[in-house]
Amino acid sequence: MHYRNSFLSKNCRRERKGRSVKNRGQKEKVKTEMTTLSLPPTPAGFVIAKNSAGFNLVSTTDAEKWNFPGKIQIAMAYDIVTGHPLKNINKFDFESITVNCESGKYFAIESNEIIFEVFNHNFNLSAKLPDLTRDLFVQAEIAE
Repeated sequence: MHYRNSFLSKNCRRERKGRSVKNRGQKEKVKTEMTTLSLPPTPAGFVIAKNSAGFNLVSTTDAEKWNFPGKIQIAMAYDIVTGHPLKNINKFDFESITVNCESGKYFAIESNEIIFEVFNHNFNLSAKLPDLTRDLFVQAEIAE
């Protein structure tokens, strides 16, 4: 009687019912095939390139399709180990930034954000940063 109520006897009864002890409580794995979509790249009209003093925002051939004047919003931050760099910025990091631009003008919204208004398809913005030892994170989007 004692043997029948033991752990071993319950497992033996389950094996007789057709269920394996190893698969108890586990769902059956179903293989699914993933399909990849090949979407064409979105034409941005500009490229951000790192240089020895900071970064450049340079127009590409896709900018010829734009309606001018246009605006580009640029946000900068120094990269951090955990979290998103733009959410954890220090407002004093970019106080002494130097910006030069061609075919447009820029407006500083905050210490780490710039609106760059472009007048034709051959635009260029270069930024010189005070701290070159840290990794820079730059995000640029077409503003409306």
